[in-house]
Amino acid sequence: MKHYRFIDGLRALAVLPVVLFHFGVLGVNGGFVGVDIFFVISGFLITGVLLDRAADSKLSALLDFYERRARRILPALFVVCGLSTVLALALFMPKDLKRFSISLTGVALFWSNFVFARSAGYFAPAAATQPLLHTWSLAVEEQFYILFPWILWLLHAWKERTRAAVLPLGIYALAGISLIANLALVHAYPTQTFFLLPTRMWELLLGTIITLHYRNIRVSQRAAETISFLSIAVIVFCCIGYSRDTVFPGIAVVPPVLAAGLLILVNTQHQTRISRMLSSKVLVGIGLISYGLYLFHWPLLVFAEYFLSRELSLMEAALIIGVAFALAVFSYRYIETPIRQRTVSTLSKRRNLFGFSVAGLALMIAIGLVGTSANGLPHRFNGQVLQYASGADDRYESGKGCIDLVPDRVSGDNVCKIGDTAKTQPDFLLWGDSHANMLVPAVAALANEHKMLGWQATYDGCAPLFGLERLDDPKRFPCAAWNDAVLKLLQQGKIKKVLLAARWDVYALGREKNSIETLPDPKLRYRLFSGETLTGEAAFEVALGATIDVLTRMGIEITIVEPVPSFLTDVPSGLAEAAYFHRDIHSIDRPLVQIMGRIFRIDAMFMRLFLKNTRLHLLLIRPILKFCMGATPCLASADGHALYSDNNHLTIYGARWAKDFLKPFFTKS
Repeated sequence: MKHYRFIDGLRALAVLPVVLFHFGVLGVNGGFVGVDIFFVISGFLITGVLLDRAADSKLSALLDFYERRARRILPALFVVCGLSTVLALALFMPKDLKRFSISLTGVALFWSNFVFARSAGYFAPAAATQPLLHTWSLAVEEQFYILFPWILWLLHAWKERTRAAVLPLGIYALAGISLIANLALVHAYPTQTFFLLPTRMWELLLGTIITLHYRNIRVSQRAAETISFLSIAVIVFCCIGYSRDTVFPGIAVVPPVLAAGLLILVNTQHQTRISRMLSSKVLVGIGLISYGLYLFHWPLLVFAEYFLSRELSLMEAALIIGVAFALAVFSYRYIETPIRQRTVSTLSKRRNLFGFSVAGLALMIAIGLVGTSANGLPHRFNGQVLQYASGADDRYESGKGCIDLVPDRVSGDNVCKIGDTAKTQPDFLLWGDSHANMLVPAVAALANEHKMLGWQATYDGCAPLFGLERLDDPKRFPCAAWNDAVLKLLQQGKIKKVLLAARWDVYALGREKNSIETLPDPKLRYRLFSGETLTGEAAFEVALGATIDVLTRMGIEITIVEPVPSFLTDVPSGLAEAAYFHRDIHSIDRPLVQIMGRIFRIDAMFMRLFLKNTRLHLLLIRPILKFCMGATPCLASADGHALYSDNNHLTIYGARWAKDFLKPFFTKS
């Protein structure tokens, strides 16, 4: 296939937004679309390589293809994974090393997209602690190229006329099915839609379709100029206009993918102003090192921020980006190019290369299995470091089968019981999300002290508010149906006291933008009786008021627990790292002033409820008074123990340490 210089420049246009997005500089909030541009380029070029050998029906043609892929992909990947393993062993706490080990095995099996899709749940590790996260896109590509060449090879058994008719139709059908699956599943299964091949395959196949037809489709010079300009404009707009809150891939992925495809299509026929720009020495140079730059930049960012326990400053980010460029250049000149051009004598023969590849992948699998089975090799650290690190596992887990119930199964027989279980009639209901569940050790201790029985109705990610829907992932968060079931539970149990606890600020205001958390903000909807639909903060506040009204009319005493202070980094890891590197433990504590803005906004909502209904009897409990005593920073640890299991959920120890702030609920008459 002819080499097109502008495609090297297009690679630069793909990788630079990804790097800038990850480092959070220059406002490239949608730079993640660069990966999708890579998919289109890859589909175009690799299909061209395969079709060039289409006349050769021998198995050696397939072996030649896989040899080229191994020479292109594996050498730099081995270097990055090797360096990442060394740094992970030196820096990572046990839980983080175990997760790294699992992902390393996934990378070696070209399965890492499944690994990350499976681990992206509600309590998923933050992206900032997963240095191999970016390899998901390599896994998608390699899964495609494991299957696609065999399909082409098997088609050689058919007559040429039949093959010429069936191949395009089959590709159109696969691409169409993949695109429809992407559009249909992105809301119900956003994580799987993002990471997995079936919903990404159409992007690669678009490149394939262009390869099949670009020689036969003709456009004028003027049309090529216009299409090129508009395509670049669309890509730039998506890079700047999209953000972490954009539902992606879904319909949002279509514009940048089509733009990349059209850009390739018209510039293979004409030299346009855009193609000349993309063919400049600077962009072509960056395009040539784009693979190495993509591989190196993310682990460097992860390990730097992990070591510092904070985000990088602008100068630090610039320095790390510079190091990534330097390593990418080194990799291209001294690792990738020599092996690809067979100038490394020991790897010039196919048999030797395959042996080297199998050995390298096997070593990665072995290291990954050792790190996983050894639970992250905790013996690398002393007792106090491990004490802090163990906070990550000190999360309260309610009895299996009685939390996160399917709404149809919510009943007094099925929910978890708290406190004096010798009683049969519940005295109160603990209702909320995971922030209610984390309080169970404290609630249970106080309930036992006061000879009270409580029922627990908690569902991760669902605010305890009637009628409030979550649109971002309704399959995972059936919140409206769940809370309707809780209403029936209240009626069934004749409960007269309710303790409401949730991460109210996230539902109302979204997640803090500079937090380690990577989950998207909850997308809320509330339908008024008039038919009007409210979203966001307005939906939250109206649902809150409606819930309080319903409970008040039922004669229920209401106590609301405000959120505990949250942190920007993972607390157990931050404390363990501070102990390991002999830093001040209290450097992890968070200044009160940083969280007061969000607390005040939530307080204002509650105050508006009181002003609307002066007869409202509602007890408001503020954990901030326990965790941020006086004007001191909010505590992350106490007596050598982490108070949090991540950046916002209390450990069992933390809940028991802070239990006194809940006493008013049990003593209020």
